[in-house]
Amino acid sequence: MYIHNHPSNSPFLYESEGKFTAGALEAYNELLRNETDWLVRVMLLRFPKSSNGGYEFASEANWEQLPPPDLRDGKGPYAALVNALELGAEERLLLILTLARQMSKHSLKVLTDILMTQAEYHDEIGCYFVTPNRSLVFTLNTVLTLIAGNHAGRRGMAFTKLVQESKLVREQILEFETPTNFSIQFGEGEKAPVLAKEYVTFLLSGKPPRPDFGENFPAKLVSTNLDWHHLVVQKATRDEINWVVQWISHGRPFTERVGSRAISSFPVLFFGPPGTGKTLAAKLIGKQFGKMVFRIDLSMMVSKYIGETEKNLARLFDRAQGKDWILFFDEADSLFSKRTQVNDSHDKWANLETSYLLQRIEEYDGLCILATNLRDNIDAAMLRRFQYTIHFPRPTEELREQLWKSLLPNGYEFDQLDFRKLCVQDLTGANISNVLNHACLAAEAEGRTVLKNSEIVQFMALELMKESRTLKSTDHIK
Repeated sequence: MYIHNHPSNSPFLYESEGKFTAGALEAYNELLRNETDWLVRVMLLRFPKSSNGGYEFASEANWEQLPPPDLRDGKGPYAALVNALELGAEERLLLILTLARQMSKHSLKVLTDILMTQAEYHDEIGCYFVTPNRSLVFTLNTVLTLIAGNHAGRRGMAFTKLVQESKLVREQILEFETPTNFSIQFGEGEKAPVLAKEYVTFLLSGKPPRPDFGENFPAKLVSTNLDWHHLVVQKATRDEINWVVQWISHGRPFTERVGSRAISSFPVLFFGPPGTGKTLAAKLIGKQFGKMVFRIDLSMMVSKYIGETEKNLARLFDRAQGKDWILFFDEADSLFSKRTQVNDSHDKWANLETSYLLQRIEEYDGLCILATNLRDNIDAAMLRRFQYTIHFPRPTEELREQLWKSLLPNGYEFDQLDFRKLCVQDLTGANISNVLNHACLAAEAEGRTVLKNSEIVQFMALELMKESRTLKSTDHIK
């Protein structure tokens, strides 16, 4: 039933393209109902109904007498996640309680009934209501109470499993958030568990999870519909890119065979002028091997506050570790520039940021690509750590002719052109692509498929104006 491999090469399995058939959806709903029913039974074990219709607190009740449903042969995202991470009963209780907020409210209604609704915060079970609609929010203490009652030792062991050793936390599937705009001073146990948005979507719909672009993961998934023949570069550049391709194909078996004598990380530097193919090369490598390529947003990574940049880097690499993603740092010199002589505290912390990044890159078990327009701006200590530094120079006239032909969108054609004369104009691949897109759009507006030479000249001039350059003579083109 579930045949679609997870794009990050994890053991999760999905319905083809992340969509459920009617039969699969009903079976999956039944699995989730069984899991939430188990959650309700645990709640009622800890807070059984009293003779007066309320709820009592059974601190000594042994929750282990209610084992969770057997999911070893279960189908669907929830079972796949539980089995892949080998989640124990404690983490499963935390997971289903956190997910229940997005599902049927039946299980949360039990919690609501248990609470004294007039209380702002219920210490015994660790829940509170958020105004104005008084929606229920539960905390880490809620889960600890359901598991261990008031037994300090058992609560401590559960805390270790749910926070310090939790695979859900380590994989950043779930995190504990501190409540805001609240009158009570909250401690560690009062933090609320929250599922990452992509995992809520995954667990409820089967859509393969990937991090959303945002504060917690300052990177964007990028891809391309182009192919290798669209990347027109010099032979030396192509040969060096092929070495990167070989490492992806054979690097892991090699490092496993050699062991500690080989470095498992493979940082690569792409350098050269803008528009020469650095980003496209990274996308094409990911496309060839079916790997997710994330372009890091350095504006969200770098912070003016001391220590925050390291925290952002740690969050990024922790999330990426073990996923076999390709991390692409564009304009990397803005973060990884030369370390300076320490004259003040700012210099000291800037150097520490660079050193910390070097450490995390060397620990990362996937491919890291750093791109820069100016190689000389990269710190020398970092240059020594790159497996390859690949130069993307401006294209020669011969390569520019190939670019004009390969980048022309399907369905359009040139008017009669002398490409040798056209290629006198010093344009990069990105420049040429922009010119062709504008010219094709102009042709589309007039219902034709042949590009006018005069429009090509016009758009070349506009493209060069961006770089404060002017066209050479165009008499031979018109």
